[in-house]
Amino acid sequence: MIVPNSFEKILDISIYLSKLTRKVSCSRKASECSIFFQKNILSAYTVFTIYNPKPVISLPALSVGAVFQDFPSAFVIVRSMFESYINMCYLLFDSVSEEEIEHRLDLWEKHGLVEQNILLKYRNVHKEKINENLSDIEEIRSKILKSKHFINLSDSDKQSISYSDKWTRLNKMQLAEKAEISLSLSQFIYKFLSNYTHSEAFSLMQIKSVSSFDESVQLSTLPKLFAEMILALTLCKFTKLNLFDKKILTKDKEIIRIIRYWSITSKKEFEDFVSVK
Repeated sequence: MIVPNSFEKILDISIYLSKLTRKVSCSRKASECSIFFQKNILSAYTVFTIYNPKPVISLPALSVGAVFQDFPSAFVIVRSMFESYINMCYLLFDSVSEEEIEHRLDLWEKHGLVEQNILLKYRNVHKEKINENLSDIEEIRSKILKSKHFINLSDSDKQSISYSDKWTRLNKMQLAEKAEISLSLSQFIYKFLSNYTHSEAFSLMQIKSVSSFDESVQLSTLPKLFAEMILALTLCKFTKLNLFDKKILTKDKEIIRIIRYWSITSKKEFEDFVSVK
């Protein structure tokens, strides 16, 4: 055990720092980092509620005070946390120039606007709203094509960016490598958690095998560890870009210990990870 209740402690300090820095003026990078941080806090909190279920009293079909531990959903949520973290690292913390970081953020923004446009059309919203969205897309597209970084790209890269709305050509394992998470650990996290995300046979077999609350708790061990690791890593990155009194962290030796532990462990191979606790 790293420290007692380490997951709860890293979640609590993350919530506190997110509240502390909310609405504080900051750079574009810091603002984007805050959004990723908030997203992973929300996900981690949901995982926390799964592992700390409250008795159900509002569903007559259940026994009074029945307790559910929705462990399958924990797998899905933690995969989302993993993807949020590796996307954030590529966008904001990769070892490239500030010009390229800005370029990547523009591609990310354009991708989001394009996805929004597709959803607006599905919802059959007012044409004025769709036109406003299209105008935003063209504005960011124009910014990308006129940027110094784009101008210096090869002709093939220019063509790829000009005719595609993708924000990156890297796959998830390549993104994880840039986030400095070991390949075997990344492969296991993604494969293992994806079984539940896509309701593959393996995940249904596991659900079928559970016959008691204790068994569901046992199956939930790894997702909880992954959630703690990813939130700790996200918090560590957040502290590098956002302004607050760093003494809040440095004076808490347990939090520093948790962050350092996961920063080291995430770089190790999977067989070293499974012996964590």
